[in-house]
Amino acid sequence: DDTTDAIYQNWYQAVYVPGDAAGDEAAELSALSIGSSTLIPNFATGTKTYAVGTSNASDEITATGADGATVAITVNGTPHTSGTAATWETGVNTVKITVSKSGSTTSVYTVTVTKAAG
Repeated sequence: DDTTDAIYQNWYQAVYVPGDAAGDEAAELSALSIGSSTLIPNFATGTKTYAVGTSNASDEITATGADGATVAITVNGTPHTSGTAATWETGVNTVKITVSKSGSTTSVYTVTVTKAAG
């Protein structure tokens, strides 16, 4: 048998020690909404950048982490709680959603919300 210890070690690491392998998996969202506005493009877990147009003074931002991931939201750099309304400034507003989960890489979703004047 010419199987070396290194081959056995690599096999063991791949099968029984998923630590680093799990780190390659990104923490993601399972749902994202900005009020009743339509995200452009439509929400998809792997898509990280969106745009929304609104004339509303405020809209509820809801972000749900997939598989137990946690979310941290900022609106124009200010922390925001998922499920509550954000007040928009006229013009461009930036919503960043940072998604994290133990053993996974962190993902950042960005939504550019443009509020019409008036």
